[in-house]
Amino acid sequence: MLMEALLNNYSNSSNINDHHHNHHDDDDNHDHNHDHDRDGGEDDHDQDETINDRVHDDDDNDTNDSSAECDRLPPALARSDGWGRASNIEGAMNDMSLPPPPPPPPPPEEQAFDGNPFGSLVQPAPLILRCKVVLLGDSASGKTSLAQVFQGGAQSFPKNYNMTIGIDFLVKRVSIPDTNVVVELYIVDCGGFAVCQDVLRPHWENANAVMLVYDVSNPESFGHLEDWYAQLKHARADTAISGVVIATKMDLLDRPGCVSSEQGHQFSGERGLEFFETCSGKGIVDAPFHFLAERFHHKYGERKAELENIH
Repeated sequence: MLMEALLNNYSNSSNINDHHHNHHDDDDNHDHNHDHDRDGGEDDHDQDETINDRVHDDDDNDTNDSSAECDRLPPALARSDGWGRASNIEGAMNDMSLPPPPPPPPPPEEQAFDGNPFGSLVQPAPLILRCKVVLLGDSASGKTSLAQVFQGGAQSFPKNYNMTIGIDFLVKRVSIPDTNVVVELYIVDCGGFAVCQDVLRPHWENANAVMLVYDVSNPESFGHLEDWYAQLKHARADTAISGVVIATKMDLLDRPGCVSSEQGHQFSGERGLEFFETCSGKGIVDAPFHFLAERFHHKYGERKAELENIH
């Protein structure tokens, strides 16, 4: 019994020692691991400090580069927030040297409002003056061709001759240059027969202008102009009248015995009339009609001024 007790006691002691030894080994392992962890932490800490130093150096380099860039920028752009960015864009734009803006255009001249919403789009109505013109001369002297070509152009020149018996009426408007005046010519083509003169006299009396027409290739028609002129003056009781003398068919002037231009000028000048040469076949007829229209407009202006001065 004593021996068994001693053996048991020895066995327990061995187990305790083994357990203590194992525990001591564990403690050694734990201390070793702890030291290793502490060494590893120190290494990690040293590595972090190295990285931070590098980052700091890079930041310093970036800051230096930014500072160098700022030195090359305008003054306002050099004011940065530490990262090279302008902190005041508006100030930067103001500090930059820009050329001054051009002066604004002058305002348009104001026009007085006349109550018309369309303004200058509406053109004033033309002033229409009516002038009655009588054509006197022998038959076949070219009065009808003269009037028709003036009204419708050279294409209106009659190919066949038709003698006028009595009177023919034609109307043509003539615009007065640089005005809003239009003279409406009422042309009375009077027949050259003596039997028609009683019918024609009322038109002579109230006519505003007269055309005495002759054919340059027919001297007899030129010689009869004095009779036509005398009858006109008798019908008007010596009332003044504007008039012209017209030599027609100037394309036949090369024929023998034609009336010269000097003869026509002399006859007209002695009676205070203007002289014109025309050719209906070529459409050269407008000048005497335009002259009478402008003369009528001029007389209208004179008469208007006289009436205004009365008041």
